[in-house]
Amino acid sequence: MIVEVLGLSGVGKTTVINKNRAEIDALFQVVESRKYTLVNSLLTRFYYFTRFKYLTRDKMLAQKISYRMSFRTMRRGDKNLFYFDSGVAQLFLESLIAANFANIDEINKIVDKTTMPDVTVYLKDDVERIVERELARPERRFTLNRSELMERYSKIEELIEKKVLFPHKTMYMVTIDNFMDKLRELK
Repeated sequence: MIVEVLGLSGVGKTTVINKNRAEIDALFQVVESRKYTLVNSLLTRFYYFTRFKYLTRDKMLAQKISYRMSFRTMRRGDKNLFYFDSGVAQLFLESLIAANFANIDEINKIVDKTTMPDVTVYLKDDVERIVERELARPERRFTLNRSELMERYSKIEELIEKKVLFPHKTMYMVTIDNFMDKLRELK
């Protein structure tokens, strides 16, 4: 089983994962994109030129998807995979926010052609708190102002809750407080 964590930038994904890293390592084989090999390099090129280059006009998005897909072959043994920073669903979420949803049809087509995780754990919090954390970060994901972030983050939440995004995948919406309970349950 492939498990990815998804959430708005600033929700606390990295914080909660780092805080519980030892237990997550015991439950899953953790895949990190920072551990890049020659095999990943070759697979990235393969995915880019055979699939994703033709699915989007956004060359950078196609390269990022290809890069992250190169880690899908890293399974060893029968341990379930947990994608820490190398999942593909997060790329789609961030692309929609950056493009102000102008690319939603294109993203949905790419999702249909992509090996998505078996399970997505969506980390949720109050949108206003998430926006405040994102605005306070030294290295922000988005250079949008507070009202733009509020509007786009709220729209993402709505699309996820209505299952407009990733409708055919198993998604659990959790908070930081019950994040580890859900991971233990999935094991």
